[in-house]
Order: sequence, then C-alpha cells, then structure tokens
Amino acid sequence: MTQLQRSLRDDYYVLGKEDSQYDYESMRMELIIASPGGIFGAYPQRSVQEFRSFYAFGSGAEFALGAMSVAEASAPDAESLARVGVETAARFDVSTELPMTVQRVHLGAAH
Repeated sequence: MTQLQRSLRDDYYVLGKEDSQYDYESMRMELIIASPGGIFGAYPQRSVQEFRSFYAFGSGAEFALGAMSVAEASAPDAESLARVGVETAARFDVSTELPMTVQRVHLGAAH
C-alpha cells in the first residue's frame, strides 16, 4: 500500500490530506483488490479488510450484496455475479446507474 500511495502522490499528484485530525495521509479512495490470495478492501486511512467471497462498495452496496447473496449458488462465474450486483443496485439505488463496464483480469501463476 505504501508504494501505491507514493505513486499516487508523486506520479499523479493526488493530494492525500483530507482532514488534519488523522495521523496518516489518506489515499482518498476505496479499493477492492482481488487476487489468488483473496479479496481485500483498502480504505482511505489505509485499513485493510479481507472478504470471504465477494463484496460491494458505494451507495448501492447493500442492494448489490443482497442480490449477490441470492445469486451466488447459481452464478456461473464471478463476472456474472458482479453483473447481478451492479444491475440490482442500479435498479434500486438512485445514485447507481447503468451502463456498467466490466473488465476481466487474467492473473498469471503465482511465483
């Protein structure tokens, strides 16, 4: 995370200070990191949380999580499950809208 933070600051000029009450420079973003080692959420103040099977961020996250919980057993793959989550969030959350862009990332063998 520190290399990411350094690159954001030095290469992309992202100013991290949100509020002087925090001891750490904020990343000013929430990230989901999916890897062969698991699914992790990284938050602005650099806390990290591991998720067991799937997760959603944003204003429609509760709708997406509910829909994905129901669809998990029948979804043929992770992309289909993600689509169910986003489509449901867009249907019920006024701040989530379509179209969505899905990018599939093929991970190489771990070294």
